[in-house]
Amino acid sequence: MFGLEALYTKNLVIFTNTGGIKDMVTNNGFLVDVQNIEQLSYAIERVVELDLIQREEMKNNSSFIYNSRYKSNVIKSKFMQILKMVK
Repeated sequence: MFGLEALYTKNLVIFTNTGGIKDMVTNNGFLVDVQNIEQLSYAIERVVELDLIQREEMKNNSSFIYNSRYKSNVIKSKFMQILKMVK
């Protein structure tokens, strides 16, 4: 849920490169390997080094990802497609 909340609230993200969470990162943040402190440190440094415009673009990308993949009407539509196939 935290991943969806981060996208919904237009945040730049740093997520681990595992499971479905990695699919939530597309030009809106950084992926790091699990328990890789060096990668996490590097990702944080990269975030700090971004200028305001780059940060805003990444935040807007988070909002776009949420609205195009996870918003309730999108999920409902996908669910209905699956239901029709099963039916």
